[in-house]
Amino acid sequence: MKALLILFYILLFLLPTQLGRHFFFDFSYVSGLRSDYLAPVLYVTDLLIFSILFTFFFIKHKKNIRKKQTPLVIVYSLYLLFSIIFVPLNKWAAIYKFIKLTEFFLLGYVTVKIKPKIFHVISVLSIGSFYSSVVAIWQFIIQKSIGGYLWFMGERTFNSLTPGIALGSWGGRSFLRPYATFPHPNVLGGFLSLVLTYVIYTLTNHYKVMKKTWLLFYMLVTILGVITLVITFSRLAWASFLVGVFCLLILRKKDAYKWLQSKKTFLLIILYLIILSSVVILIFISLNEKSIIERKELIQVALSMIASKPLFGVGLNNFIVQVKFYVPYIKNTYLLQPVHNVYLLIFSELGFVGFFLTLLGISVLLLRSLKSRQIVFISIVQLFFLGMFDHYLFTLQQGMLLFTVIASLAFLPEKN
Repeated sequence: MKALLILFYILLFLLPTQLGRHFFFDFSYVSGLRSDYLAPVLYVTDLLIFSILFTFFFIKHKKNIRKKQTPLVIVYSLYLLFSIIFVPLNKWAAIYKFIKLTEFFLLGYVTVKIKPKIFHVISVLSIGSFYSSVVAIWQFIIQKSIGGYLWFMGERTFNSLTPGIALGSWGGRSFLRPYATFPHPNVLGGFLSLVLTYVIYTLTNHYKVMKKTWLLFYMLVTILGVITLVITFSRLAWASFLVGVFCLLILRKKDAYKWLQSKKTFLLIILYLIILSSVVILIFISLNEKSIIERKELIQVALSMIASKPLFGVGLNNFIVQVKFYVPYIKNTYLLQPVHNVYLLIFSELGFVGFFLTLLGISVLLLRSLKSRQIVFISIVQLFFLGMFDHYLFTLQQGMLLFTVIASLAFLPEKN
C-alpha cells in the first residue's frame, strides 16, 4: 500500500503538468480541422494512473476485481456502452471518451481504497500550486512562455501575439494571461481556486499545531496563489474562490455545518435549481464581450441538440462533431469546442437518460461529502459551480484528474 501511496502523491505533484503525445486519426478532425478534444492523448499522468491501477488490481489486490459495484455504476456504465454502440456519429471519439471515463473512475475507486491522508493531499497539491504560480507570474512578467526545460512539464510555446492566445485587459491595455503548464488560464485559475481554499482552511484551523516550515510554506503558497489567480483574469476562478471563502466563513462553526447536514433534501433542490439557473444566466446576461457572446452561441447549439434528440442525445464526445449540423455557416472556429457548461454538455451528448443518471451521481457525491470534513463539502460545491460555466472538468486531462481526486476525498473516512 505504501508504494501505491507514493505513486498517488507523485501523480498529484504532476497534476498541473500536461506533457503528452497526441495521436490525430481520421476521427480527430471536424470540417477538416484537427480537434484536441477528439484526439487520443497519452499523458505522463496517464502512465502514472495505469501504474497505480495495475499495481492495485493485479499485484496488491487481485480479488478486488471481482467485487460487486453499486447499481448506479452498473446502470451508468451500460448506458454509456449503449450510447457508444447505437447513438454517435463518430463512434471512435465516443469509445476514446468511454476509456477516459473508465480510467478516472477506477482511479477514484483506488484512491478511496488506499485512503490517502487529506492533509498529505493538500500538501502535495499546494506544492503544485506553488510551482504553477511561480511559472505563471514569470510568464506574465515577460509576456511569453519561458521555454527551456519547462517543455518537459508541458509548457506550450506562445507570446502575447500568438493567434488565439488568451488576453486580458487592464486600464485599456491588453496583457497575456499566464497559462503556466495548463492548457488555458481558466483551468489554471480553477485549480488555484480549489487548492487555495484548502490551504486557507488548513491555515485557519490548524496553524497552532503545524510545523513552522509548513506554516511559512502555506502562507507563501497563499500569497503567490492569490497573485496568480488575479492575473489569470479568470472571473469564473475568482468567483469559485470567493464561493469557497464564503462557505468557509459560513460553515466555520460546527453548528452551522450540522444544520446543513440535516437539510439534505433542501440542499439537493437548491443545487438542481442553481444548475438550471446557470443556463438561464448565460443566455440572458447582457454583456457584449466576445467570450460571452460565443458562449451564448454554444449554449444555443446545445439546446438545439437537446430539442432534436432529447432522450439519448447526440452521443458521447460527439458534441463538436454535431455542431456543423446545427450551425450551417461556421464563421468562427471557436464553435468547434464543447459548450461551457458540463450539465448541458452531458444532456446534449447523453440525453435525458444520461443526464438523469448524472444527477443521481451528483446527489450521491454531494450527500456523501456532507458526511466528510467541511472543506471536502466546500470543494465539492466549488466543483459543481465551476461546472456551470466551463467544461474542462469533463473534457480535459487536468480537469478530470482534479475532479476525480477531490470527489474521492468525499468517500474517505473523516479521520483521514
